[in-house]
Formats: sequence, structure tokens, C-alpha cells
Amino acid sequence: MFNSLISGGVVRVTSTQPSEIGVPWDIIALEIITPPPPPLAPLDPASATAPAAPPPPGTPAPPYTPLTAVSDAGMALGSSTISPRGSNWVSNWNPGVILDQVIPDPPRVVRDLPTLFILLDLCGKGGGPATTNASLANMLFNGLTPMSDYIATCSYGKAQFDQYNTRILNVQLPCNGTGRVTKMKWDSDSCSRDNLFNWMYEVEWYIDNVLKPKDWNHRRYRHHVIITPPNMTSWAGPDCDWSGMGSIGMAQGTWSYVWISGDNWNTKQVYLHEMGHNYNLMHASTLEAGPPDACSHCDWSSAMGYCCDTRCMSAPHNYQMGWAKPAATVNASQLSAGNTLAFELPSQILSDANFLKVTTDWLNDTAVSEATIAALGGRDFYNPSTASFIFSYRLDFDNFDEVAPGFAGGVNVHLFTISSQTDPKDTVHMGLISADSGSCWTDPSGTLVVRQVAASSLAAIVTVCRPDGAAEATYDKCTDFWDNDCDGLVDADDPDCAPFYNPSPSPSPSPLPPSPNLPRPPPPSPNPPPPSPPPSPSPLPPKIATSPPSPRPVVQPPPPPLPSPSPPPPHPSPSLPSHPPPPPRSPPPPARSPPPVRSPPPPSPPPSTPSPPPPNQPTQPSASLELSGSRARRRPPTKPPAPPPSVPPPVPLPPSAPPPAPPPTAKKPPSPPKKQRKKKPPPPRPLPPPPVSRG
Repeated sequence: MFNSLISGGVVRVTSTQPSEIGVPWDIIALEIITPPPPPLAPLDPASATAPAAPPPPGTPAPPYTPLTAVSDAGMALGSSTISPRGSNWVSNWNPGVILDQVIPDPPRVVRDLPTLFILLDLCGKGGGPATTNASLANMLFNGLTPMSDYIATCSYGKAQFDQYNTRILNVQLPCNGTGRVTKMKWDSDSCSRDNLFNWMYEVEWYIDNVLKPKDWNHRRYRHHVIITPPNMTSWAGPDCDWSGMGSIGMAQGTWSYVWISGDNWNTKQVYLHEMGHNYNLMHASTLEAGPPDACSHCDWSSAMGYCCDTRCMSAPHNYQMGWAKPAATVNASQLSAGNTLAFELPSQILSDANFLKVTTDWLNDTAVSEATIAALGGRDFYNPSTASFIFSYRLDFDNFDEVAPGFAGGVNVHLFTISSQTDPKDTVHMGLISADSGSCWTDPSGTLVVRQVAASSLAAIVTVCRPDGAAEATYDKCTDFWDNDCDGLVDADDPDCAPFYNPSPSPSPSPLPPSPNLPRPPPPSPNPPPPSPPPSPSPLPPKIATSPPSPRPVVQPPPPPLPSPSPPPPHPSPSLPSHPPPPPRSPPPPARSPPPVRSPPPPSPPPSTPSPPPPNQPTQPSASLELSGSRARRRPPTKPPAPPPSVPPPVPLPPSAPPPAPPPTAKKPPSPPKKQRKKKPPPPRPLPPPPVSRG
């Protein structure tokens, strides 16, 4: 059994195999063990301002199960239905979870990377070729972390790159000349575009007309890669301060070109980056310096970003290569306003079905301001009605996927809207959703909220929510079990719904007390009790207060506060003004101890047993609702105000003579004030305010 994502329900999952995040799980049945406890019955809108009727004494509090975050152990889903393998199942509780969404492979899958590597010698400049054939072959195919394993890891084993579809060739060219193919002059004094292409054309002419190989043809190799001599900036100028160059798309419709700086001949990421350009992949940009073109290499989550850490492509670029596909896709047909869906995203390195694609097609083209659209690179990058966001869970792995901080350890968000895999467009990294970032991201329109609610070394759980308003402020929204405003809180858990689940009366401007358990400033009429009152602090006729008066001014703002001459107790019993005090306890017998003993109030002052309120004092209900933790629940009911017969017997009810069996203080001579004044400093004369509060 597992704690559910939603409101504390517990289910039993029946399966023939143990659960493990990231591993397909055959679920036979889902059985409800403990349904999520329903929230307390909300008030009807017509009576939302009226106090709730007190429950009968002794009514137990409803069962409560706290909302628990999903853990690495797994996530249980609430349902009472049996879900056969291969069928889609949606939770009956919010957030819903779509399982087993069948996503086909992309139309284009790059499965073969035939490459011709050319170690170029330009008339001995830079010291000759950057490396030897043997050293280059070792980097490509041998050792613990060769290029071939790098390609296999990042393509999930789909792309072939090995000794059987590659070749290494040494070619020497003069320092300058006229192109035999282009008829253009070229030289080795700069790395201009014309020079780069003429070097390549001269190599191809040399292969066809000088080498004349009989067992192979350079046209068979889709990627022609020139490795230039090292130290290019010293012999070709400062403009050659780059690690690699690549042609966009396939040259001649058959093969394409790459130039690798001799200083980076053993940097595997540079080869993957430039060969990615051959498949129309563009750069990995961010918005940290302005529009995407202001920082077109700043996304360190992709090999299409800056050199030189060995890392795989990001999810959008993997999709363009056909190496990855969505684990799920979401648009307006799956995500209605006010609804939430949850998904498990495996770590990108573990599965090719590893990202979530959300298209905000519920928006129109004018839903976002033009200034915001311009900041995102214009409508070529972001058009509200067609924008697609890619969410992928990325971790850092040694050797082949070393992702920089800020781009690993959470869910990367990319803006990437294309009509086909070959669209040449930069990806835009929008942010990383992680525990450090608050685990929440909102799109530019404010109509898409994505949270990371759990994560492990294998997968992350994300929720996708589409708000239908800024707050859950209506009766219907607070009782539909949906997170309508996408703040991560549902119904009773959301403070927006407190008026419907916590109907405590608002502070009244009139001087009426919030509860009969706490006294208010004694009115003029009932101030003095009948003649010969008991000199002890026992409960007096209707308005003589016997509960500790010191905390009274802290709780009752509407009437003028009592002039308490003593400091308040360390822990005053009254709660916030919106809630009644805790259940009262009966005081000790009136005269078991002299009046001065009550002067220092205890840490938790014991209020007196509630006496019947005076005619002009309405009775408050003695049971209320409070927010405890993340869910509203009913506090244990206090003793409700009742007629005098229901008052506990130890307390005299009507204003009359002292009780029949008064303590020794009641047997004092008829002039107790004078005798008490001799024994104890504070006189117990019952004048307002009562003398016992002066301690």
C-alpha cells in the first residue's frame, strides 16, 4: 500500500512484480483501502456567513490522513476499477494520471552515421596534422569511453558509429591555389567561409582523381569531417578561434561537411555538435542575456550548446534526431481548465520515451502581449496558440552525460515549436524545475503550471495544471476536488476556501463576546452581586468573571480591553480571534484556598465553568472549525451553552446566597472585609474590576 498523491487516500496495488520507478509495471487491480476523507460539509452559499450549529457533546473528530508527498518507493493512484494492461486509465481523483499513452517513434530516426575523417595538412602550417591515424582511431573506437560508446549511449543504441562505417584519411594541400571545382582562389591565411569550403572541395577532388580508391567512394560517407592543423589562430588569424564548424543540412542532398579545430581533435562533444548541424539541428539557447539569439550556446543541457563537456543532446534535439520521443503529449483535449494531470518522467539517460510535450492550443494568438513575445524571440519562437513546451528530467552522469549545475537535478523546460524534425530552429531553455527552484514553473501566459512533486535517481513525478481562475473563491470550486487555481492545494487544503470550511464568525463591531466562556468588561447593571457575597473567587452571579482576566484584553478587540494590572500569563489560552477558546474547565471549589492564591494565573489559566449568559448576551456556538495542518478538521466540541439545569452541579447557577456547603471562608463573621484585610493584603470586595485580578 502507498500514500496517494491526492488528499490522503490509500490503495492496494495488485501486481505480479515489485514496483520500481522507471521500470514498466504490470498492474492487475487497484483496490481502495482508505478513500480520501471527504472535507467537512461546506456551508451553503446562502448561509455562508451564519455560524455552524454546534455538534452534540462527545462527537468525535472526523478521520484525517495528512497529504503525503510521493517518495522514491512509488506512487499509488486512487481508483476502484481494474485496469487491464495496455488500456488507458485516468484517476477518479485529482490529479488524474494518464498511463500507457502510446506514442509512435518520430518519422525520422538517424540510425547510421557513416563518417569520413580527414587529417588535413596545409603545407605544414601549425606543425602538420593535429594527430595520427592511430591516436584518432583510439579516441573514436578504443578505450573505456570511446566516441562510439558516446554515440550509442546518447542515441539509446539506435545509431551505428563504428569501424565499419567510418574511415580515416590523411590529405596534404598546398598553402593556396585555385579551386578545381569552384574555379575560385583560396588560401590558408584565414578560415573564411570560402576557404573552408574550398579546402573540402580540394580534398574530394584529390580522392576522386589522385587516390582513385577502388574499394570505397567518399560519397558513401554522409559526414565529411576535416580536422585542421592545430593552433589555427596563430597561422590563420583570430577569426579562427572556434572549436568546430558544420554545414546546416546535407550538402549536395547526399553528404555534409564538418570542420574540427586541431586543438579539439579529441573532444567528443564537438563532433556530435557539428554533426548535429548536418541534420538541421541548431543551437541550444537561453534567455539569460535577452532573446534566444543573444545567448545561442548558453544551454548546457545539450551537446548543441557550448564546448566542451561530454554530454548528450537535450530532449528537443534528441527528438529531432529521432533518438527520443514523448512519454506523453498534452493539449486542450486532455487538459481542461481547472484540471491537473500527473506524469512520471524517467531520467533522460534511462529511456528514449523520456519527455512530456505540452501544447498550449487553448490560447489565441493575442493571449500574450507583444512585448512578452518579442522577449522570447518573436513569433518564430513563441506563438501562444501553437507554442510547445518540452519537460524532461535530467541528471548528471559521468563520462557521457556530464551536465552543468543549473541544468541537471530537476526537470528542464524548453520552448520548442516545430512543424517537422528538420526545421532549423534554436531550442530555448526556459528554466529548471527542482527543489531549489521551488518545484514550480508557469508559462508566459500564466495558463500552464508545472510542478515537480517527487524525484529520485530514476524518475520524477510532475503535475501539469491549467488554472481556470486566480483563486478558488466560489462554493462550487471549493467542493469539486480540483485544484482550480493551480496553487497545489485542493479545496479544503486551499486557504482560498477557508470561508466555506472554517465558518468562524467574523469579529463583530458590537461589544458582544465571542464565547460565553470568556468574560467581557462587566456591564454597569450586574456589577455588584447581592449583599453579603462570598469573599472567595467562586463564580458569582451572571457577570462576575471568575476566569483569569489577564489574557482577556489580548483576545477581545471590539470592546475596550480590561485594564489588567498584572502581566498576561505565559501561554494565554485564547486562540486567534477567529476561533473560540479551548473547552473550559471547572475551577476548583470556591473557597478551598484564600483569594490571593489565584492572583498569579497558571500557564494555562483555567476558565470558569460557563454560566448562563445574561439576557442581552447572545450565545456563541461552542464548537468550531479550524485549519489544522493542511486540512480543515473539527476541533473536539466544547460543552455547548445550555439552560441552568445542564450546567455542572459544582457551580451555583442563579444569583443567590452562597452554596449550602461553603468552604471555611463562608463561615467568616458578618464583617469579612475588615477581617480579610487584616489577614491578606488584597480585599476581596466584589467591586468592578474584581479584586482577585490584581495579583
